[in-house]
Amino acid sequence: MPESSFWADVRGQSGADEVDQILGERLFDFPKLTDFLIRLIDVTCEPDALILDCTAGSGTIGHAVLMLNRKDRGKRRFVLVQQKHDNKEHEKGGLNICQKVTAQRIRKVIKGYSFNRPKRGGGIEKVKVDPLSGTFTYARVGEPLFGEYKNFGEVLPSFEDIAKYIFYTETSHEFPGTTKKQNPAWDKKSGRIGEHAGRSYYLLYLPNEREDRGLNRKFLNDFASQDPNRELIVYCERLAMHQDELRQFEREHGKKLRHMLVPFNLK
Repeated sequence: MPESSFWADVRGQSGADEVDQILGERLFDFPKLTDFLIRLIDVTCEPDALILDCTAGSGTIGHAVLMLNRKDRGKRRFVLVQQKHDNKEHEKGGLNICQKVTAQRIRKVIKGYSFNRPKRGGGIEKVKVDPLSGTFTYARVGEPLFGEYKNFGEVLPSFEDIAKYIFYTETSHEFPGTTKKQNPAWDKKSGRIGEHAGRSYYLLYLPNEREDRGLNRKFLNDFASQDPNRELIVYCERLAMHQDELRQFEREHGKKLRHMLVPFNLK
């Protein structure tokens, strides 16, 4: 039976009241009703759909996806895109909607939250809302590292920026950081930027136009041979040795090494 275009059975509190309860204050005007979007997603998307909202606002789409997944055990995913300021008043007041509203709402409904509401007989009662569970990553779009033809342009990106990019594109995990406390595998001297799933990642790169850093016999002897992991992924500015020498190193040390050129082999 075709779905009706009139949903009189979609009821609930206002979207604004719902967001106020989650965030504890009024930060966003006229958010959509979560129950309405749950119904809309349910009749238009498969249980394993990837849903993109390019004007995320208060994050109602993400909230609705999490609620619907819990209801029917679906595996829907979402991508929310929101600019920093929704209007000139927010910009003037320094209110970052994406950070303070969109992301904060999703974090709270995943972990669970509580709010106060008036009791019928008078007074205030505290209401606890169960966590929806799930995972969520908050990311900011930065300046592009390279152009369409894999050129770095006039200003070369820093070692740390390239390291973050490589680690994420290789592992699909956030870069752990550039200190030993955050990232025990970090060693800028050797170029080791991190490890994941039994693999070590290296970046041999110097952000200047006077010299470059290559994969050579010294790197293999001083660092690669001492690495505790068997698989090594090495991004370098040039390969300063023959492929046969790399294969010999792998046989002698029981390693598997994959080298990639910067910037040409960046994904």
